[in-house]
Amino acid sequence: MRLYQNSIAFRLMVDIEWYGNVAYRTLKIYPYPYESIKDTIQKLIRAGYIGVVKGKKSKTLRQSVKSLHITPEGRKALQELYDRLGRGRMKHAPVVYQL
Repeated sequence: MRLYQNSIAFRLMVDIEWYGNVAYRTLKIYPYPYESIKDTIQKLIRAGYIGVVKGKKSKTLRQSVKSLHITPEGRKALQELYDRLGRGRMKHAPVVYQL
């Protein structure tokens, strides 16, 4: 999968890289249609750019908490896009694989 500037996939990848991980529930606050975001997330997972971590069931939420994290392949794909654009890479948060 190839990333393009100003696409939904690019925006998601940059945010996930910047914050280290993003809760799946926060995808509803993006300014894009939710179905488009879900489709994009599935494509990124199939491409190996994003991984999903499922936490234990919360007593207050009564459901398990899912979190998205960027994989090394995803970091490499973002770096290739930054190189194509001639932009420097932002400093990112440390990678967190557990909730």
